[in-house]
Amino acid sequence: MEKSNAGKQSLALKIFALSLFCLMFLFMLLGCASPDGNFGADSNGQIMISLPTERGDSFSEINERGFTKTADCASSAFSLSTSRSSYSYMRRAVNAGRLPSADSVRIEEYINYFDYEIALPQDGDFSAVANVFDCGWNDAHKLLRVSYAARETERAAAPNNLVFLVDISASMYGADRIGLFKTALEYVAEALGEFDRISLVTYAGAVRVLIDGADASRRDELLESANSLQASGGTAGESAIEKAYSLAKKNFLPQGNNRIILFTDGDFNVGAKSPAELETLVKKERNGGIYFTSVGVGYGNYKDDVLEALANAGNGEAYYLDGESEAKRVFGEELAGTLFTVAADAKANVLFDPSQVESYRLIGYDNRMLTGVEFEDEKTDAGEVGSGKQITALFEIVPAQSCEIDLPFATAELRYKIPNGGEEKSLTVKIEKGEENPDDIFIGCVAEYGLLLRRSEYAQNASFESLETRLYSLTLSDDVYKTEFKELVRKARGIYSKSRY
Repeated sequence: MEKSNAGKQSLALKIFALSLFCLMFLFMLLGCASPDGNFGADSNGQIMISLPTERGDSFSEINERGFTKTADCASSAFSLSTSRSSYSYMRRAVNAGRLPSADSVRIEEYINYFDYEIALPQDGDFSAVANVFDCGWNDAHKLLRVSYAARETERAAAPNNLVFLVDISASMYGADRIGLFKTALEYVAEALGEFDRISLVTYAGAVRVLIDGADASRRDELLESANSLQASGGTAGESAIEKAYSLAKKNFLPQGNNRIILFTDGDFNVGAKSPAELETLVKKERNGGIYFTSVGVGYGNYKDDVLEALANAGNGEAYYLDGESEAKRVFGEELAGTLFTVAADAKANVLFDPSQVESYRLIGYDNRMLTGVEFEDEKTDAGEVGSGKQITALFEIVPAQSCEIDLPFATAELRYKIPNGGEEKSLTVKIEKGEENPDDIFIGCVAEYGLLLRRSEYAQNASFESLETRLYSLTLSDDVYKTEFKELVRKARGIYSKSRY
């Protein structure tokens, strides 16, 4: 009897130990799951575990569009955008050993982060290149690309009235937050011209005006004020934005570039609390000739959805600074493109030939689609394009059975206005199949990378293996950002592979 009881006790202990092991294994998996504790499968049906993303960061939901049959609708219209915060956010995540959340991946911003071989316009405001080439993740499909390059404007072409609106709340503490603002301001101060004016407004629990319309002679005072900033307190975001507009109006330059530049992690918790309320606040002011640019920093409480909404409402761009190199690029190397708008309400419409294209899908621009009526309406609020900026739109297409390779596949029309009430202009280009060039291959690689990070249902046969094979066939050593991309792909592949079992 005692032996029987001992056997039962031993069996019970084994069952308990096995149950405990299973629970520990489950908790381990949950620790590797997404912040919501979700598991999923890739496009091949293989079970996936999402590695941790930054908890607390928020992004607008992206709903990818599927393929549209050309017989049902032959045109695709969308607002152009040169924002690229999505890419630098991804870079920070991957360098930290994490994958970015799916809704943070805006593939058009990944593509538009890089420069391509597009000749600057000789006449007019834009030049364009277009091509049709192979699709790396589906041999039966093609990729159709149209790229635009805006004319360049000298920094001294017009004076600047800039209002730097800086969040110094407690969440902004650190060299990678308030410290990056100080770095960015050093580049701007160095480039100040004789007729430029700069104001500095800070906000935490209260709003303070530190500099009001300083000229280049007060450069040292400006930098001293910036370097003295310490992050602490709450976030009075709504009243701070109102004060920034007040200063921008006070120092308004009728023939100049008037712009508010917000530096924050987007964690507004005092005043208007929702992105929609803040967006309404900025929209009321945009017709007065004052642009609004948002610059995001930090992680863990970064509100990309808020900053995107503010930039879009204020006819500006959204940036994310993941380090000093990005601060240097945005506010040093490409300052003219950051500050000077050369085209307002820029939008594109691609009209496909049904005899050439059976169906199509625009990759990215998911939150920037326009109806045909909106494209035709001159009053439609669309995107702004800065000096020297490039914009690319990429479609995945299914060729029609009657397709003739030597005939045009589509026609792309760009419409835009000269800033501050100018007339609407247009540029039309036919899209034909030409010889595949290194830019085409690279753009295809960037798109495939984005599809993989999004775990997109349209990734089909996409893989890091095929992506890297094509990427490493290119000579990219003369472009530091494209070379860096190769390294990011390598790192992301390692992280991605750990999420499979």
